Amino acid sequence: MGAATAWALENASQDAAQRDRKLDRDIGVTEGEIGVPGLEHPPATIGAFSREASGASGSSDAPDAEGPIEPPPD
Repeated sequence: MGAATAWALENASQDAAQRDRKLDRDIGVTEGEIGVPGLEHPPATIGAFSREASGASGSSDAPDAEGPIEPPPD
């Protein structure tokens, strides 16, 4: 019984490792372009950056919300 269990666990480990290698290959972890420096990206279409990316703070003077969700105004 123990030998059969050990054999089954070993085969399951090998199958999982083979599945992981195939997935890594398919998504480009080991043989693709993931993480490759110097990739050509399309140019920005409007040249505008998000507020967060440009380092700007929020424009609202409202305090940060804390506590439970407030009901909508009437």
